[in-house]
Amino acid sequence: MVDMMCGGESLAIENSQIISWTDGNLGEESEQRTINIKTRIGNYDKVKETVSSLMEDEGFSYIQEDTFFICPNGRLKLREYNTGESLLMFDVQADSKASADSKYRYSEVKDLAATKNILNLAYGIKGVVKTERLIVEFGQTKIHLDRVANLGDFIEIWVDLTHDQTLEDGQEVARHAMEQLEIEKKEIVQSSYIDLLTEFDDCL
Repeated sequence: MVDMMCGGESLAIENSQIISWTDGNLGEESEQRTINIKTRIGNYDKVKETVSSLMEDEGFSYIQEDTFFICPNGRLKLREYNTGESLLMFDVQADSKASADSKYRYSEVKDLAATKNILNLAYGIKGVVKTERLIVEFGQTKIHLDRVANLGDFIEIWVDLTHDQTLEDGQEVARHAMEQLEIEKKEIVQSSYIDLLTEFDDCL
């Protein structure tokens, strides 16, 4: 299974996001506190070279295509991987102004075409985000190096906190990763890819 933590939202470094994952059967949730930062990058090859120098293994890459549907009470998307796998993912609180937390429900999809057609008929499509992603890890930090169609290049830093770590501990790990990658705080992007695409389309 391709890593399902790829769809989180980006936050300023002072903040943290609590992400809960559970399958479509709505079983017991597995809560994970995560520091997540996303920034634009101007020189993809240079950043990739820096990331490669920090890698503890070869990492892995894939292409994913997220189709977002118009949904009034959260964020609903169908994710297709070039590996042949597909997931239906729903973020209950993605568009809630009352909370920055995300509570994900997901289910594997067997018939991708039929599922997409039904969701399109029921909700309508909000937009599509296609991403070429390289994932590498060093320590407890996970790096997503993204090339997003019609948006450009980005890097995401994920720090999954252990049970005995505070949010401040995680923020310090994230700051250290930003320093190693020569990323400045002013480059942080607050919006999700689909929101950035929507904003861009509204300007046309």
